[in-house]
Amino acid sequence: MVDYIENVKDGSFFDLKDDREFQKDLVRFFSGGRYTKSKEEMKELGYDGLTKKFIEHMRYQSSNEVTAIKDLNYVLNKDVHRKGKESFGNLIQAWDNSGSAGTGFLDGAGDFLEATVTAPSTYIGLGSLGLGKLGAKAAAKGTQMLVRSSLQKAIVKPVASSTLKKSMASGALKGAATGFAAETAIGGVTAYGGGETREELIEGYDYTAGDLAAEAAIQGLFGSVLGSAGGALTGRKGFNKLELSKKMFDATEQSRKEAAEKALETITGATDEQISFATARIVDLEATLAARGGDVKSKILDPLDTEKVEMGETILKGILNTEQRSGELSSGLSMDTIRSITAATIDMSRKLDLDLKPNERITSAVARKLDDESTDSGLIIDTLEEIRKNYGLTRQQMSYVYLADVSRAGKILAEQSRIAKATKKAGGTLRSLDEEEAAKAAGVDIDINKLAAHGLSSFDDQAVAEMSSAVIRNSSKRTPGTKFYNFLQDVDQMRIAFMTSQFTTTARNVTSTVLLAGVDISDEFFRGIVRGVQGKGVKPKNVVRRMSATLRGMSSDNSTAEVLREAFLEQMPEEYTKTFYNTLRMEVGTQSTSRMAKTGRLVNFVNTSFDTAFKEGALFGSLDKQLGDLGDETLGLTVKDFLEKGGRLDNLPDGYMAKAVDDANRFTMQRTYEGDESLFGRGARKVSSWNQKYPFIVSAVIGLPFPRYVANHIEMIADYTPILGAVVPALKKAGINIGGDAFKSNEDRMVRQLTGTALLGLGYTLASSKKGEVDYGSIETEVGGDADLAPSAGFLIAPMFLGDLLYRYDQGLNMPSYSKALLESAEVLGGLGDLGVDASLGKEIYKSAQSGDFTDNLQKLLGNVAATFTYPGTLARDVKGQFSYESAGTPYVRDIEGIGPFANRKAKDATTGEELPTSMKGERGSFQVLAGQASRFMMDSDTLQYTQSFTRDPKNDISYYSPFNSAPIGKMNPLLKQFSGFQQNPPMTNLQREMNKLYIEEYEMYSNRTATNSTIDYVLRYELSKSLPKAFEAWRKEAEISFGNNNTYDEMSSDEGLGDRANSIKRKALEGFVKDFIGKKKEAITEGFQEMAVNRPIEARGFIRNNYVLKRKEIGAEIFDMAAATVSGFNTSDEYLADSEDILEELNRRMVIMDRAKQMKAEFEGEDFDIVER
Repeated sequence: MVDYIENVKDGSFFDLKDDREFQKDLVRFFSGGRYTKSKEEMKELGYDGLTKKFIEHMRYQSSNEVTAIKDLNYVLNKDVHRKGKESFGNLIQAWDNSGSAGTGFLDGAGDFLEATVTAPSTYIGLGSLGLGKLGAKAAAKGTQMLVRSSLQKAIVKPVASSTLKKSMASGALKGAATGFAAETAIGGVTAYGGGETREELIEGYDYTAGDLAAEAAIQGLFGSVLGSAGGALTGRKGFNKLELSKKMFDATEQSRKEAAEKALETITGATDEQISFATARIVDLEATLAARGGDVKSKILDPLDTEKVEMGETILKGILNTEQRSGELSSGLSMDTIRSITAATIDMSRKLDLDLKPNERITSAVARKLDDESTDSGLIIDTLEEIRKNYGLTRQQMSYVYLADVSRAGKILAEQSRIAKATKKAGGTLRSLDEEEAAKAAGVDIDINKLAAHGLSSFDDQAVAEMSSAVIRNSSKRTPGTKFYNFLQDVDQMRIAFMTSQFTTTARNVTSTVLLAGVDISDEFFRGIVRGVQGKGVKPKNVVRRMSATLRGMSSDNSTAEVLREAFLEQMPEEYTKTFYNTLRMEVGTQSTSRMAKTGRLVNFVNTSFDTAFKEGALFGSLDKQLGDLGDETLGLTVKDFLEKGGRLDNLPDGYMAKAVDDANRFTMQRTYEGDESLFGRGARKVSSWNQKYPFIVSAVIGLPFPRYVANHIEMIADYTPILGAVVPALKKAGINIGGDAFKSNEDRMVRQLTGTALLGLGYTLASSKKGEVDYGSIETEVGGDADLAPSAGFLIAPMFLGDLLYRYDQGLNMPSYSKALLESAEVLGGLGDLGVDASLGKEIYKSAQSGDFTDNLQKLLGNVAATFTYPGTLARDVKGQFSYESAGTPYVRDIEGIGPFANRKAKDATTGEELPTSMKGERGSFQVLAGQASRFMMDSDTLQYTQSFTRDPKNDISYYSPFNSAPIGKMNPLLKQFSGFQQNPPMTNLQREMNKLYIEEYEMYSNRTATNSTIDYVLRYELSKSLPKAFEAWRKEAEISFGNNNTYDEMSSDEGLGDRANSIKRKALEGFVKDFIGKKKEAITEGFQEMAVNRPIEARGFIRNNYVLKRKEIGAEIFDMAAATVSGFNTSDEYLADSEDILEELNRRMVIMDRAKQMKAEFEGEDFDIVER
């Protein structure tokens, strides 16, 4: 033990800064892997600065769960040098022994506050405004820190003793309970990280379960104290919401009562025939909406069906019961709404003189009236509008009158199609269905569109088709083939839903939406400037109000936003369902009501919650801006004012609510492009439709699981890319409608171009900070690694990419080739990450079909598709990986043993003790790569192994290495990816930095084709990871480059004779060095395995088996069978191998077959022998 650990007892930790051993440990720690500070950086800080940095680190460890688990991951990392860890252990002991930090009260308070603010868990408890977290974080150090926590106590007491209104008491109690539970759990994580770190580093330190429980409970106690305050404030928010809702209800209560009375009067005064006519449609409507909501038993019944008659009578009783006003049916409609729709249907049958036959369609009758030249269409419209207002129906509620017609027509057409197929198959003609009735049914789509065009229906043919598809599906008889096809659709939809189920995806979506909020603020800032220049008399306070509108909808005005959303649900339920139930980029399809679709929605619960919050804020923000611009005091100048005056959405000017919905969808990248008849809009709708209609074709083969998101992504890039955003409207003026948007004004386009120019400038600034050493889509982390921002950046990846290109051009750095630039641009347009486009599978299927081989690449890509079903389990895998270093990381999935994943191991080899497969073929399993790739997201366990393991570590997968970095891939803090969305990588090597600078992609230097034998590939990757970066450091300083004026690699940049050619010459030299080094290393490893195969074949079994598979493909299976027959008498090579007594004999037989097959092929080729024609 170093002396300073004992000397600091009860003293100041900062006073150790002059101790020589302490200084050595500081340097080793900050350069040893947890941080990777250079000598220059540490010299600039000095020992005072390094000491303060370590004190800050320890405060973070005690108050920020991210730092705590990063520390534990670091000490468990076997690839990090032990000296840095030993120094960390010494410094921690000194920290624990010290009496104070010695940096002062304000400095300590600032560190704790910063650590709290940057902790992800601070924002988990948003329901209690984060106060529970803030309180708990102040005491997160645990038992020892509690002794010295006078500061924390001073902070907690005023909040705990504050007096709140009695009406908030319930919220306070709930907040206390929630705070205690949440903070105990989070405190446990933080305490566990700190305790286990000490146990790993400090000899004799024993961190028990009791210690963990005590520290977690203490943190939970503080969480309950301030959680109660947060709960009380949440209660206040609820009170404000209730108060606003009451004002809105009171403003319309009289008109509601009058509408209900008129509806009841109409129904009671109607004839039996009119009531029967109306209730039959109500039953169909109820079935349609209930089926759409998930009721698989809801069907469209025949008019005289007893079940339908009974349902009609039951509903009628409810309608006539004046006391039953607010109860809901299975459709979700209130009895008040049902009563008003029934009355409106009766009134329409009277005033429009409808035929009251059971099969009469109101849509067709109204359409005929509108087409009748002898009838005043304006009078018809006025009559229907009067009926709607008379019974207090919104336009969307009135449209439900027509929905039942479409559902019944759909059932008839489905039945007609089924009968037509059956009779055609039997060689007959269609006779079983009334052709006239079928023709009428087919015309319903046209009729509903006519009504929509006249503003009488909120739904067009596409909307009602989606709404009625579930009930038509329930009502129609399905063949086994149809059922199987529907099953495939459900499986694919569930798979797509699983792709967004990870916390990682939610974190990325949150990040990209927050960035969009920043873009929205910028738009409004530039809008104020544009309007000012145009002389529109802009007031600064109005500009600020517009800039903050969306953010206010998610914070200070959230109560108002919630009331607006509830009014939206009540008055426009269908539009609400489309907007809020098509969750963040899931695109599963609202019509699916299968259990699999419900499972998909269940695992997206967290994602959906954030989606709702963001849309709610954006909906509020958009409407608040529009009302402010309108300036109509009668209607309301703000959303709150509008709601207090009744909140009737139908009273808004035409298009206001539609624009608010569009803005909410745009804010969450979910615009549906309904009504957009441009080439782009129609294309986006069509591909989205295909994605739901044709399972796995669009989502997997074409590689477009989220077409709507990609369309939004492309549109945003077009809007915000300078010049490009001005091309679309210019083309439209010329008669070429590439992209149309009814809600996008010229002012919108202008301000987005201005924001886009600013974003491009930020992209250039970001690139200049990285100096070309880090990929355009990544940033450098505190340890010198790169974190991939691309999946979280959304459309902002475009200005990052363009900014990087501008920086490279400006600084004379290597630019991508023309083909690579086009490829990169296509990837940026298609969206990077799981939500973007990846057409690799379709290409590989084509290649494999042409070659007649089930390639490893195809297996890998099919494995990626299968792996999406395991996405919900990635959290468990990453939790284990964070606290168990060997369990973390990306597994190597190619088969290095050569026996495949499905071998049935039973007997053991007498020599080696290895379990033998029942069949001694020992060939690589046909689906090894597929199985390994498909299971790579699953957590390893003691009883289940998903890919492969070495004997020394049978419980964990083999790690995957990049040839350009010594650390295995994916092992660094895997859990943080779940909460941040960013994959943290180990420190970049200088070789990787140089390759980035010269625009050399790693896959260009090393790919799966570099070593086709997977055993060689694994060993080669591992050996290169340990040797290539080091060899580069020596080569760059010593090797003279002949075509670089005999300069060394490092000297070329300063050679004025090379001028602008220096970087291109360096690229050529570096590519040559890397390829040459890889080639020589591969040759040496191959020779080593060949020698091992002769002298120690069991040790080289993976090499021999994989080589056998490759040679069998190369030479041909028939020649291999012939070779086996000539040396053994067996008919096939498989039979010959299966007859082996042990592994050694199996391996020797493989080598004999390969040698004989090579000889036979040479003989055949000499005789011009064609094995296929034999």
